[in-house]
Amino acid sequence: MRAVIVEDEMHSRETLRNLLEEFCKDVEVAGLAGTVNDAVEVIRKVKPDIIFLDIELQSGTGFDVLSQVSDLAFDVVFTTAYEHYAIRAIKFSSLDYLLKPIDLEELQLAISKARTHQN
Repeated sequence: MRAVIVEDEMHSRETLRNLLEEFCKDVEVAGLAGTVNDAVEVIRKVKPDIIFLDIELQSGTGFDVLSQVSDLAFDVVFTTAYEHYAIRAIKFSSLDYLLKPIDLEELQLAISKARTHQN
């Protein structure tokens, strides 16, 4: 499963990447982005199966990213420190909503949901 991580904080981006690489062996982190524009470019280039998407980016929001790549098919797992975006995330048909700091068991459950959804 090819993944893209969209996160503007380098520490959070690297932490999630490390968790995926170490504990989710069938997930290949194929792209990283920290801004809305970079995210759109990487997603269009990589065509991932799943995107781990922070909601609050310095250059906009994760929702801005999704509106620019709505023609592509992938699962979305929102990763955020804020609970108040949950309803809006549901309306964007997100697969899951993980609160930071990311819990390993919740991350693995989100990956499992993505596998099931894609099969």
